Amino acid sequence: MNKIFKEFLDMPDDYKSDGSKQSNTKNSGKPITAEEEFNEVSKAFYADFELSESEMTPPFERYQDSQPSSHEPTVTTATPKKKGQADLQRILKQVQMVNAQYLMEKEFPPIKWAVEGFIPSGLSVLAGSPKIGKSRLALHLAIAVATGGCALGKINVEQGNVLYLALEDTEKRLQGRIKDVIPTGTDISKFDIVTNCPRQNEGGLEFIRYWLEEHSNARLVIIDTLQKFRKPNQGRGNIYCEDYDTVSEIKALADEFDVPFLLIHHLKKAAAEDWLNEISGSQGIAGAADTI
Repeated sequence: MNKIFKEFLDMPDDYKSDGSKQSNTKNSGKPITAEEEFNEVSKAFYADFELSESEMTPPFERYQDSQPSSHEPTVTTATPKKKGQADLQRILKQVQMVNAQYLMEKEFPPIKWAVEGFIPSGLSVLAGSPKIGKSRLALHLAIAVATGGCALGKINVEQGNVLYLALEDTEKRLQGRIKDVIPTGTDISKFDIVTNCPRQNEGGLEFIRYWLEEHSNARLVIIDTLQKFRKPNQGRGNIYCEDYDTVSEIKALADEFDVPFLLIHHLKKAAAEDWLNEISGSQGIAGAADTI
């Protein structure tokens, strides 16, 4: 804006002594005065901020004719007192604020467990070396919840619907593993298995949302594995930010529906003094999850 006003202050010689400009004319053919052209720019300035003149303080002052012999009128400029109402409303919609007193008086439902003491509501990450049995453990937990049975041989679980994204398995292999776990004739109708699903940024999250909306008694969602489901790394920028944003998007869905999510992931080949550093990728994965 300072540049715009400087152009008006530094008017060239083609302005007449009465303030009109020889080269510019209105549709009527009459010369446009410097003041009229300045007012047009002022209106454009208001429009850029989506403000009316009444929302600007102080208002723009018109040219002063105190120095008629000079081509340099005196101009008073101002910046907007506040952003436009449309911008403010947009910002407020993105802010979630609660008074601390109200928060302490608010009552929340108890934590929902898929497996008590092991998989609470929110996002949990189960990480392990390749071929160590992560998928078999995930399948065992899924069957236990879907049938209302016993998990890990000793933990009774509440029955509920289960969604298992077995993205590294085939239907044939899954059928064989299920037969190894439960007796023939067991009702596992509350257990839905997906072997092929779009990545999270290509419709995967929307599919999980759809499933959750269709199953009010959802008790567990398993994604096996993160690498098969996540949006690909861009190969540029901060890998921590990419990992954190990826896991945060999945966690947001878990929090929205208050359903336990279990994310299966791999470990690095190299050991580390801090076991969190053994998780494949950056610490953004552990940082965004609720339970590791």
